[in-house]
Amino acid sequence: ITGKSLNELHKIYGEGDGGFYSHWWKDESFANEKPKPGTYEINFERELIELNYEEQKKKLPKGFEFPHLAVLAEAVFSHYKKTKERLLEDWYSRTSAYASDGRLVSFGYSDAYGVSVGRWTPDDADDDLGLAFARSLSKSVDTLDTEMTLKINGIEYKLVEV
Repeated sequence: ITGKSLNELHKIYGEGDGGFYSHWWKDESFANEKPKPGTYEINFERELIELNYEEQKKKLPKGFEFPHLAVLAEAVFSHYKKTKERLLEDWYSRTSAYASDGRLVSFGYSDAYGVSVGRWTPDDADDDLGLAFARSLSKSVDTLDTEMTLKINGIEYKLVEV
C-alpha cells in the first residue's frame, strides 16, 4: 500500500469499471486521510455479517482491526487491475472511517460501474455489511526483502522495485 489518500486514489483509478462508483465523499475529511504505507494482510472472506459494529469489534482476530478506507480501496483496485477479479463484489466492508454525519464509512459492491463508498450507522447489522479485517505487517515497503511475497485469495504478489 502506497499511503495515498482516497482522493489521490480517485485521481489514479477514476470512476467506472476498476475504479470508484462516485465521488460524493470528496469533501469529507476521511477522503484526505493517508494510511501508513507498507504491506497489509486483509481477509476478504465474507465474514462477520449480520453483526453491528460492537459485535464485529469483539469478534476481530487478535492483531486485526477495521481497515483504513484507503488501504481497502487500494488493495481492491490494484487486485482488480492485475487479475480482473472483483473483491467485495456483493457486500460492503466497514472501515475505520467516519463520515461527517457520524456514520461509519463502508466500501464494497464492486461491479462494472465501480466500487461504492457508503455509510451505515454503528447499530446496523445486515447480510450486505461485513468486515474485511486487516493488519499492517511490521515492515514498510521500503524495507521489505525483495524476495517477500504476499498471498491474497490464492494469488501471489511479489515485491518488485519500481
